[in-house]
Amino acid sequence: MTERRSADGRRQWKVPCMLGVQGEQTRSEIVQVTVCQEEAPRVEFGERLEADELVVLFWGMQRDGETYAGLSFRAERLGTPGARKAQAQASASAA
Repeated sequence: MTERRSADGRRQWKVPCMLGVQGEQTRSEIVQVTVCQEEAPRVEFGERLEADELVVLFWGMQRDGETYAGLSFRAERLGTPGARKAQAQASASAA
């Protein structure tokens, strides 16, 4: 996990994750998901995560006559399925 700062000074964390896709062909890729929050996300190696409001951005650029393109992943929050369920229950009982 690496920390960066946005142009406006907010902390950004790049978290390596395995993104799984199911459908006609099941496959997975290792990607980095950027999360903007003050504290580093608490994640363990190999832990299953869920992302709130996962956004995928396509980017492209040219440098030295070569064209590069890729995908960038951003989420509002990362968490484990169990932690998210406990948080939702706590919010519901507080209301």
